[in-house]
Amino acid sequence: MSNLTFTSVTEENRSEFHRLMQQYAKELDEHQNRTTDPEMLRKWTDRIIEKQSERGKYLNLFYSDGIAAGFFFGRIDLPEDKGFTKEGWGCIVEFYVIPECRGKGCGREMFLHLQAMFRKDGAKKMYLTADPVTGKPFWEAMGFIGTGKISSENGQQIYEKAIPDEAISFSAREFIDLETARKIAQAQWNAPEQYESIVHFTFSGKTETDCFNVVAQNEAGNVVGRLFCLQNREDKSLWYYGDLFVVPEYRRRHIAMKMLEFTEHVLCDKWCGALRCYVEPENAVSLDFQAKAGFTERPYQGFNKLINDGQLMFEKALPTFNVTEACDKTAAQYIAAIFNSNAEALHSRMIPYREWCGLLSANDPDEKHFLICNGAVPCAYLKVNGLESCDETGWISMLAVAPSFQRKGAGAYAVRFAEKFLRNAGKSCVRIHTTQDNMPARNLYEKCGYSLEDIRTDNDTLTYSKYF
Repeated sequence: MSNLTFTSVTEENRSEFHRLMQQYAKELDEHQNRTTDPEMLRKWTDRIIEKQSERGKYLNLFYSDGIAAGFFFGRIDLPEDKGFTKEGWGCIVEFYVIPECRGKGCGREMFLHLQAMFRKDGAKKMYLTADPVTGKPFWEAMGFIGTGKISSENGQQIYEKAIPDEAISFSAREFIDLETARKIAQAQWNAPEQYESIVHFTFSGKTETDCFNVVAQNEAGNVVGRLFCLQNREDKSLWYYGDLFVVPEYRRRHIAMKMLEFTEHVLCDKWCGALRCYVEPENAVSLDFQAKAGFTERPYQGFNKLINDGQLMFEKALPTFNVTEACDKTAAQYIAAIFNSNAEALHSRMIPYREWCGLLSANDPDEKHFLICNGAVPCAYLKVNGLESCDETGWISMLAVAPSFQRKGAGAYAVRFAEKFLRNAGKSCVRIHTTQDNMPARNLYEKCGYSLEDIRTDNDTLTYSKYF
């Protein structure tokens, strides 16, 4: 669909409106085998222009890529209106799209634009009379239903439709398109020509780390809100959100909170463990918003190249992983796939599915098996043992992360879970065996606070330990 803009009729575009009205009248005359008097049409056109300043009257020209491509004239019927009226209803009096722009979504966007005007001024229903050739199929596609009644004013059937509550859609834009960038710039700064700054921020974020925009749009496709998310350079599980705005007429409808909730869902799929933002100390509205959204103030730290001096820093932990105990054949399938994909690094043979089924069904009280999941999808296998021993030590006897999920925090989460589980089982120390050449595992354990305790040169085994 082309880039559409709407404007009222002014002295500058008055002649364009007259020209479109002449095309519109000619088409209707052909459909109804009649001839409209040019002078009468001119007077009616001028009268419509005069009426656009009255309460409850809506006259808009619309442009497609700068070309005048159609118009609509609507009203909300008032008690003082004469002729056929439905008090409080929206009435679509005139509606026209040039043939070159039909079938491209322009008419639908025009209709949604007018419907939003009706809704804003309190109308709950709307009606119109439809030309049977081009009007009837279009309006039926827009959800209007024929009443079977004929208008005494033009002899055409009357169609009606309830005005629904406005639907706001949310989308994550990894690579912003020019049309959306212009709409964001128009909504946020009333300057569509500043779209390049939206593109620049996206380019910088994508080339340095990762980023995306969350865009809120009304049913007419207009941008009513937006926020920007950026990944941290050093900690890939840390993200920032900012540049949050909602256009004034859509505030107090919880759109900002819904955008943030949508953002958190997107970030969970990007393995985000924490979301950060910065707020000016005197911005009471934003401070209250962060509190309601579950953010907690933290000591100030910088973020990439962003300039946030003098601002307060807030963070919120996002739930990335969960744990399920592995005890059935389905779990054995996942464990076999995860373990065998790591068998070489673990210096182990491949263990077939049936053998895993036997290990899980043995119900050994000294050990427990777990799957670390993102949502319902298993990412890692964890085994702890030493539960029946009388000493202080519990063991992480196996930790394997599926290759596609490595370096995304699943291993660190598994270690933290094992520590909590073993502490609750009465242990005060956790030990782990690994090999000297398994650097990913060694780095993980050391990052989690484990100390190298023993090196066995005969079989190249290292023992790491951590005391609570």
